[in-house]
Amino acid sequence: MVVLTFILFILIMHGITLSAAFSDVHCTYLNINFVTNTCYSCDVINNLNVRTPNEKINSIHGVHLPSKYLNNVTGLSIINRNTDYLPVNLGEKFTALHTLRVKDGKLKKIDQIDLKSMPKLRYADFDSNELKIIEKDLFKFNLQLEYVSFDGNRITSVGENVFENLAQLKFLDMMNTFCIKVKATDRRKVKGAIIEINNNCSNFTDEVQYYKWKINQFKGKNSNLNTKFNYIEAKITINDENVKQVDNMMKEMKDQEAKNEQKFKNKVKDLTRTQTQLKFDISTLEQIITAKSSENRQIQENFNKMQQNITEIQQNIKHETEKIKQDEQKTKNLKQEIRQMTIDFYNYKLSKALLDEENEKLKMEYKALELDITSKDSSPTTEFLTCFVLILALILSVLDSFTTLNFFRRFSLLRIRRLINEMDSNSETPQDVNHTSL
Repeated sequence: MVVLTFILFILIMHGITLSAAFSDVHCTYLNINFVTNTCYSCDVINNLNVRTPNEKINSIHGVHLPSKYLNNVTGLSIINRNTDYLPVNLGEKFTALHTLRVKDGKLKKIDQIDLKSMPKLRYADFDSNELKIIEKDLFKFNLQLEYVSFDGNRITSVGENVFENLAQLKFLDMMNTFCIKVKATDRRKVKGAIIEINNNCSNFTDEVQYYKWKINQFKGKNSNLNTKFNYIEAKITINDENVKQVDNMMKEMKDQEAKNEQKFKNKVKDLTRTQTQLKFDISTLEQIITAKSSENRQIQENFNKMQQNITEIQQNIKHETEKIKQDEQKTKNLKQEIRQMTIDFYNYKLSKALLDEENEKLKMEYKALELDITSKDSSPTTEFLTCFVLILALILSVLDSFTTLNFFRRFSLLRIRRLINEMDSNSETPQDVNHTSL
C-alpha cells in the first residue's frame, strides 16, 4: 500500500512537471513599425511564466487580422511580462519571425538554443531586463541580424564572438550597462564599439568579480593620486615662506585689480559715449543712405526712360536706314533710267542727223529728178515716176514727223524735271555717259 501510494505520488508530480514545461501564448495581432521595418506582429498579452530553461510553447491563441495567418507573423513582442527565460521553440511556432522584442521584463538569461530556431532574425531588442552575462557565440545561428540592443541591463560580461560574426550589424546599443556605455548607429561605429566591448567587458562570472576588477582599477588610480598628493605636500612645506610672498603679491594684485577696475569703468564710460556718438552717426548715415536711395531710384527711372528713348531712336534709325536704302535703290533705278534715256537721246540725235542727211539727199535727188522730168517731155511713164517720187517724199516726211513726235513724247519736259528733282546732288551728268556706245 505504501509502495502504491509512493508510485502514485511520483506520477502526480511528474504530471505537474510536464504540465509546467509547456506554456500557452495569447496574442493580439497588429501591424507595427519598428526602426525602419514594418511587420505583422504578435503582442503577447499574458504572462508566460517561463521559470526554467528549455521550456516550450504549447499553443498560440488570438484572432488574426483579415487574410493573415500564423505563417504571416514576422514580429513577436513580449513587453512587461513576467518571464525569466525564452521558450526554445519560438522560431518553430513563428516560422517567418524576423523581429523579436523582449523588453521591460525580468529576463535573466538568453541561450544560443533559444535563438537557434530563428535563422531569419534581423531585429533583436532585449532592453530593460535583468541580463548579466551575454553567452559566447550567442548569435551563431542568427547571422542576418542588423539591429541588437541590450540597453538598461546589468551586463558585466560579454563572451567571445558574440558580435564579431554579424557582418550585417548596423545598430548596437549597450548603453546603461555595468561594464560599458556605448551606442553605434552605423557599420563603421559598430566595429569600434565591438572593440570597446571586448576591452571593457571581460569574462566576469558575476557582479562581485566585476566590482573587484573595478576596485583594483580605482586602487591603481588612487595610488597615483597619493604619490602626487605627497609630492604636492612636500612642495607646500618647502615653500611655506613663498606663501607669504604670494599673499603680499595677492594684496598688490588686488590693489592693482581695483585700479584696473576703475580704469575699466572709465573706459566703459568712454566706450558708452563713443557708442552713443556712433549710434548718432549711424542714424545720420542711414538718413543719407535713404536720401541717396531715393536719388538712385530717380536716376534709375531716368536711366530706364533714356534706355526706352534710345530704343525708340534705334528703331527710328533702323526705319530711316531702311527708308534711305529704299531711296538709294530708287535713285539707282532713276540713274539707270536717265542713263538709258540719255543713251536713247544721243541715239535719237544721231539717227535724226542721219535722217536729215538722207532727207537732204532725197530732196536734192528729188529736185534733180524734178528738173529732169520738167526738161523732158511729158509721158505716162514720166507722170507715174513723178507721182511715185511725190508719194515717197510724203512717206519720208510722215516718218520723219512720227519719229520726232515719239521722241518728244518720251522726253517731255515735265518727265525730265521730275527725274532731275528725285536725283541726289551727286548724281551722274550726261557727260559721264560713255559715248563710244553710241
